[in-house]
Amino acid sequence: MAQKRSENRTHLSSNLEVYHRDTNELIGKVIDLTPAGMRLLCKRPMTPREGLQLRMTLPAGSRLGNEITFEANSRWCTRDINPDYYTMGLELADLSNDDEIALDRLIEVESLQDWSRIPSY
Repeated sequence: MAQKRSENRTHLSSNLEVYHRDTNELIGKVIDLTPAGMRLLCKRPMTPREGLQLRMTLPAGSRLGNEITFEANSRWCTRDINPDYYTMGLELADLSNDDEIALDRLIEVESLQDWSRIPSY
């Protein structure tokens, strides 16, 4: 039986990027976020795997610092509605207490409570 998501996804007002910690390769941009994971928009597909060492940039001028570092497990990756991209689901695996607090604060401060604030493209 498929697992049910226990947290609602939060869409953010900032454009956050996730990079591989060791290579600085851009993995993708955050589409939405929960305290347990995130969904990314990626240029390349990634096979599901454990133990990805990642970092996420934080909004410029953030009181939370410049980035959050974490370990994550990629759980799925599918072609996006735009065939030039893929969406990937990450499960957060190892956050420090400080980074967990920063992530919770980021969700609180950057969440789009009002859908009219979503930028038009």
